[in-house]
Amino acid sequence: MSDHAHDHAHGDATVVALGAVTAGGTRFAVDREGEPEAGAACTFGVERVDGGGATPTEAWIVDPRGDVISDETVGEGHDEHWHFAITPYAGYIPSAFVLRAAAEDSAGCCYGSLMGAVEESAPLALATGAAPRHGGILAAGLTRDGEDAGFVELK
Repeated sequence: MSDHAHDHAHGDATVVALGAVTAGGTRFAVDREGEPEAGAACTFGVERVDGGGATPTEAWIVDPRGDVISDETVGEGHDEHWHFAITPYAGYIPSAFVLRAAAEDSAGCCYGSLMGAVEESAPLALATGAAPRHGGILAAGLTRDGEDAGFVELK
């Protein structure tokens, strides 16, 4: 578990924890602030959770068919946490978040894609329409088989 305090000023932002993905051999927790809608920016928070050494490089949104429907966006990072402001293209249905991360060598340098150490995550569902109702943060729940089990609101 990271010691990163999520103390940014969010105002009335609605935070929904979407779950976790693995990219570049590292596990990352992902949340979204706001509702992902075509033509409107949505901010995704990505946090390293397993001590792995990969660094997120880009993220994007895909539609239900898996087609890319946003620009590949470079995140802004601090500590073990990155923010990606992604705007799905107008006229498309946003469905899932995809993260690309690059592994680091022992000197802390990211390997380039020519060395094959850059990896994309599996798509992570956006939980469209899910939102906290009592001022907390929604956390995703999964069954033992990895299927969606709904959300619990944490305060």
